[in-house]
Amino acid sequence: MPELVFLIPIAAIVFPILFAIVMVLVRHQQKMAEILHGQPRLQPASDEIAQLRTEVAKVNDRLNQVLLSLERGSAVRQEEIQERLGNQRETV
Repeated sequence: MPELVFLIPIAAIVFPILFAIVMVLVRHQQKMAEILHGQPRLQPASDEIAQLRTEVAKVNDRLNQVLLSLERGSAVRQEEIQERLGNQRETV
């Protein structure tokens, strides 16, 4: 038994290193499996991105509607101004 006492410090150093190596290999294997099978682990994040894209599209549509209504309104105002100027020229 006294001969095995020197193995305890060696085991205390070797086991954590082996554990770290195994963890790196397992992570690598998981990433490779995701690439090969096309199943990302971060599916909720891609769902959020799709939802945000939809919201941005809605905001863009609404902005375009507002801009069009403003343009139509300004066109009507321009016509009114031109009519008024035309009426003023005729009276002068």
